[in-house]
Amino acid sequence: MVGLDDPITRKLAIVIKDCEGAKVKIVDILSGRLYFSLVALELYANVNAIIALVMGSEQVRNGTVTRVFPSLLVLSSTVFLLREALQITSVGIDYIGDVWSWYEIVCITFLLMTAHHMFNQIDDPELEPKIILLSFTGFLIVVQAIFYLRSTVLPFARFVGGLLIIARALLPFLIVSLMLIAAFIYIYWMTGKGSCDTLLTCTQTMLSNIFNFVPVDVDILDFLFCLVIIIVLLNVVIAIVSEAWTKAALRSTELFWKYRLEKVGEFQFLNKIFISDSSDFALLREIDNFDKISYSTSIIWSNPPYNDVVNKSQYDKPEDYFDSNVARKIRGAKSLQSDLYWSKIEARSNPGGGLEISKIILIIVWWLCKCVLYIALVSLGMITGGFFFPKNFRSALMSIGIRTNENDDFSESSQTRVHPTINSTSSIEISKKECIAGVHSNGIRDISSVTQTCDSDDDSDLNPDSNSDGSL
Repeated sequence: MVGLDDPITRKLAIVIKDCEGAKVKIVDILSGRLYFSLVALELYANVNAIIALVMGSEQVRNGTVTRVFPSLLVLSSTVFLLREALQITSVGIDYIGDVWSWYEIVCITFLLMTAHHMFNQIDDPELEPKIILLSFTGFLIVVQAIFYLRSTVLPFARFVGGLLIIARALLPFLIVSLMLIAAFIYIYWMTGKGSCDTLLTCTQTMLSNIFNFVPVDVDILDFLFCLVIIIVLLNVVIAIVSEAWTKAALRSTELFWKYRLEKVGEFQFLNKIFISDSSDFALLREIDNFDKISYSTSIIWSNPPYNDVVNKSQYDKPEDYFDSNVARKIRGAKSLQSDLYWSKIEARSNPGGGLEISKIILIIVWWLCKCVLYIALVSLGMITGGFFFPKNFRSALMSIGIRTNENDDFSESSQTRVHPTINSTSSIEISKKECIAGVHSNGIRDISSVTQTCDSDDDSDLNPDSNSDGSL
């Protein structure tokens, strides 16, 4: 995906938003330990920068600056610089043509300037605070954090994408409105009406009248101003915003997957550096394979594909008996009630039948122990950038706001239906039965046929945990 330009990314996003197999694979890539830790590190850097800027600004105003908060700003700036270096190595010369890249550079520059100003105040407490610098830096870092969230959570992608669409739709309206307002300012200034002694005071008066127009003696000029500026233009802007927001709602999913594709593209270079996956280590592999913790599920074991499970051994280790797709679904259906259900089934098959009370207590205690361990892993992951999060927990976080397309009917043919592959050599390929998307640094092959063959009725779910109740 390295080097994909914006039009190609948009076309691919259109394909992926209707292809469950591609969604599953992209979420799987971003929930990989290395990629997820980088996403979490950027989140921590943004939060750290905002907190350090606010607390440091308070010290600047009071003249009691310490080295803690400017140092934290430098730390966040370092993380952002590493992110920019990763983007440069991933997209190459295309980095220069990305407007957002320049915005990030400006944001980093102002963060370092703000940190430098705070360090200077330590040596000279009487130094006058640079309010404009602090204010502009605060605006830049907040906007950067918002744009970070757009590629992480679908509701943020919808909101931020909607704002961008509205801004583009309002541009012609703003130009025409300013020209009309300028015409009225000139007429009021020439007639000397009201407080229009000078062009500056007239401009200030007319701009305030837009939001608080209460004329004492209404003449034809006031009537025209009220009709054109206040009634017509303000109703037009409401209509434009409403229409643009409706379009944004329709395009929200497409925008979200476009942002995610951009994020995946940024990380592709890491595959050349880190050849072996962190899950190759036994401990991390066990953490990734840790089952989700749930008290109960809405799963009915007589429905496919769950009716393929006929004994507790298949329930405990489904990957030994079924393909990866079915095994993932069965693991996602595990819960305390399911454990008790299959233990009872196993007990009935033995002489004497029935599940002993001691066995039930042992299952409940073991489930509680897994709950404690799961909470411990999540807590440890919170302070390590998600490094110790179980794989299903990382996938759940990366799937927030994403609707799955889970069908109740599941046949053997559909079990092998989705086998998407997104490789590290800048291509996305999905088998012809459901989605075929070839992405190369020089473009997308047969995008029209990809759109036609992409099956949006895929039975694969994005997050196997989404069908359970009481999950941790």
